[in-house]
Amino acid sequence: MYKQTVTAISGRTFATFPVAILAFIINQNEEFLFLKRPAKTDWEIPSGGLEAGESPRQGLERELREELGEAFKCELLGPVHATSIRYDGKVTNMLSLGFLVQHLDGAIVPGDDMAGAQCLWLTVDGIQNRNDISVPDDLNLFLYARDMFRCRSHC
Repeated sequence: MYKQTVTAISGRTFATFPVAILAFIINQNEEFLFLKRPAKTDWEIPSGGLEAGESPRQGLERELREELGEAFKCELLGPVHATSIRYDGKVTNMLSLGFLVQHLDGAIVPGDDMAGAQCLWLTVDGIQNRNDISVPDDLNLFLYARDMFRCRSHC
């Protein structure tokens, strides 16, 4: 079990957690971007782990560059969720931060650990009709992200 702490100058002790960053990337057609790694069967949204010293925004921007390429242009619209997840048997408490990102322009060229990945854009209805979405597996997160996008675009 992961149980690291850090102590502030005041003496107060805080738990530290590894952090996962998830990018709910949406386009003008209200479709979300999914990637499928070579030799894998499930689709997932772009995601990765926050590196030491990074802010969540810096980690998100790095992951997008690494996984989608330098030509990918986007705008961060806001947070979608923050929750604790079980990553595996050793990392049982990982903080998961999801962000809504609008694709503006640019080709998607999967790189880093997503090199050679396939890309797929799906609406919420398309997501609902599939059983091969692994990250995240909660349709409500996509509904919330879509509603955030609609409000930003039409409110």
